[in-house]
Amino acid sequence: MKLPDIGGFLDKQISGVKAIKNGLGLLALIILAAEVILIIALVSTPTASSMYNWYVPLMLVLLVIIVISYFYDRYLTAQSNDFYKLKKIEKKIVGHWWEFLHNHKTIILSISEIHFDPNQLQFVIQGKSYDSEGQEVASWKSNACAVISLSSPEFHYFWKGTHFSTTEIDKSFSGVGVIQFPSIDDEKEITRGEGWFTSGNISELKFTGQHKIEFIRCSREEIKVLSQDNREKQELIQQRYSNWKEKFTRKNPVRD
Repeated sequence: MKLPDIGGFLDKQISGVKAIKNGLGLLALIILAAEVILIIALVSTPTASSMYNWYVPLMLVLLVIIVISYFYDRYLTAQSNDFYKLKKIEKKIVGHWWEFLHNHKTIILSISEIHFDPNQLQFVIQGKSYDSEGQEVASWKSNACAVISLSSPEFHYFWKGTHFSTTEIDKSFSGVGVIQFPSIDDEKEITRGEGWFTSGNISELKFTGQHKIEFIRCSREEIKVLSQDNREKQELIQQRYSNWKEKFTRKNPVRD
């Protein structure tokens, strides 16, 4: 799905929520006006009148409607805010990312993409993984993804992938993962994230490791190079990993 599509999808959702909220507001005004009329009629009507017996239960029914409408309006307001935050997530997070691995035996990084799938009504994370030679050795994709904490987005997902190495060709792997991003309320562009994922086969309850990851957004120039399958792409992958590893080593020197 193209990036603007989620915006259009969420705009429709927000428009629907706003329409219902406006309808509730108009209904509340009508009911409040009816309440005022009933109170005036109740005060001016003798208690012995048969109409008096109708006013009290009718007022109670209208009061219940007002209370229900109030709390439902609060619910719709929260839902509208959630849709707005989802749009901000789309604007700030959807796209291509370098996914650097700290402690994997064969994979040094993945080129990952985050997009929104309207059919599943959820974000999808997918990627291709590479070894130290810049060769693709695996591909993977999330088959379920939930966004936790919309203000500081946290993606929790199940993934499934396939290795292409000669010893494990077409062998399926799966696991779970978490990616955390900074607050979307900050006006700055989000260019980094961090998290972890498990390797192994979750369907067989076999876990071979938990790997720390660091996300760094790809530039437009890098995306152009990565969209091709040539030596330049391999060299870029090797160079980016070498630069990242050097910076990480400087920040975390090995102690004897």
